[in-house]
Amino acid sequence: MKPHHRIGLIYFVSFAGAAGVAYWRGRRASDLAIDTVLHGTMVGTGLNVAAWLALDFAPHAAKDNPLGFLAKAGMKHGVGKLSKKGVELLCELDVDKLYAGMKSRGVTVAPIPENASLIEQDDT
Repeated sequence: MKPHHRIGLIYFVSFAGAAGVAYWRGRRASDLAIDTVLHGTMVGTGLNVAAWLALDFAPHAAKDNPLGFLAKAGMKHGVGKLSKKGVELLCELDVDKLYAGMKSRGVTVAPIPENASLIEQDDT
């Protein structure tokens, strides 16, 4: 489903639902129209924003999972929306060569300690 079709469908359903609820509550004529437009717009906009946010986290998963939360195909943990080719290229980096300048000047890259608020300095 294309994005503009999804948006239109969500607004159509929200306007139809708002009209049905307003009619059920006894609204007629101009009150029915005002309630339908007001509540249909608010609900439709809220649902479209929620769908946009859900699909934005995993746009490649939209055809398999409408909310896009479950699929992470081709992704490694912690790299966000990086493509599979990008992950492969990053894995090929020679870390020793990359940090050679820092190591020669005495800068070390270490894992984050358990208590990151404490700063420890080596004696070297």
